[in-house]
Amino acid sequence: MDKNFSQNNKEKQLLSIIVPVYFNEKSLALLYKEICKLEIHLAKKNINIELIFVDDGSDDNSLNELFNLKTKNSSIKIVKHTRNFGSVAAIKTGIKFVTGDCFTFIAADLQDPINVILEMTEHWLAGHKYVVAVRRSRSDPVVTKIFAFFYYKLLKFFVSKHYPSGGFDVILADSKIISFYKNSSKNINISLLGHWLGFKPKIIMYDRLERKFGKSRWTLKKRISLFLDSILGFSVLPIRMIL
Repeated sequence: MDKNFSQNNKEKQLLSIIVPVYFNEKSLALLYKEICKLEIHLAKKNINIELIFVDDGSDDNSLNELFNLKTKNSSIKIVKHTRNFGSVAAIKTGIKFVTGDCFTFIAADLQDPINVILEMTEHWLAGHKYVVAVRRSRSDPVVTKIFAFFYYKLLKFFVSKHYPSGGFDVILADSKIISFYKNSSKNINISLLGHWLGFKPKIIMYDRLERKFGKSRWTLKKRISLFLDSILGFSVLPIRMIL
């Protein structure tokens, strides 16, 4: 074996990308196309991609679309939930299959632009173990924006005063941190967990795009449930106030 090739191969690092899937049959092909573009840029930085899709009980054609993608890329990992448990549970499941040097997760609806992963990876290469992408703006319905405004205000009050006001759903973390995500009993809010644990994030800003495929399955009931679970799961202050 060529000595130089062996050395270069050892320098390759692996980024694991977890994608929760729920009624995303129309966006998966385009998502994969965008990830392939990302892969080209990351290859220049000696980084390969590990793709982990978790079908969270979709009743549409999402699973078949995932198997179609696997025919193009046999290294893709596909995990299927027996029913819908929610995106947080899907991400926690995906984390169990991560083998990369760092990992991230991103929604399948393309509202969070894929290129934000490239920027986060650059900061990881620079030595930051925990990078978060904070929304500078969001093209969402008015009701969603109002709920998000109060939700993040209350998170800052009850859980962490340093929590970003715009909130974030996209992180990139070093593999040295992954054990905290795998073993934590906090199964409510993956994005909040790293911040609550006290990891000092490198923050980047991005603009959340308008949804072009399907409709949001993030119902008001689910939002209120996330709000209550996050506040009560990460802070004892509400219980003290009740007492």
